[in-house]
Amino acid sequence: MQAWKVKAPIIPGKSYKSVNKIARALFHEVERKTKRKAYIRSKYFDKQKVFLSFFWDHLAGKRPRDRTRRLKYFGCALEVIRDSQFDPDVATNPNNKLETFYRFHGQAAENMFVVQIKKDKSEALEFMSVFPK
Repeated sequence: MQAWKVKAPIIPGKSYKSVNKIARALFHEVERKTKRKAYIRSKYFDKQKVFLSFFWDHLAGKRPRDRTRRLKYFGCALEVIRDSQFDPDVATNPNNKLETFYRFHGQAAENMFVVQIKKDKSEALEFMSVFPK
C-alpha cells in the first residue's frame, strides 16, 4: 500500500460550521470551473472526470461529529484524486455487484486518510467519501 503525500493542509477547526465553510469554498472553486456537475480530472483514471456531487449526499447521512472529521480532509482528497498515480485498493460493492470501489490512500503531515471513489455500471466515477485511517 502506497500513500500519496499531499501538500494541501488539513482544514483547521473543531466546529462543523467553521470546517464546512472552508470545505464549501474549496468545492465552489472547483464548481466554478465546470459548466454542469462539478468534477475534477484524475491522473489515475487517464484524465476521466470524477464527479463530486455524490460526496455531499453521502455526507448528509452522517452524524455532525463524523461530518466534521471527514470534511477536514476534503482539500487533501481533491489533491489525491487529481494527482495520485498509485494503485488503489479495489473492491466490489457487496450490496451491488455492478459497483466497484477504489480506495486511494493519502498522507497529510503525520495523518493517514482514505479517499473512496465509486464506479457504477455506466462507468461514471463518483467521489464517495474521505475519512481518516
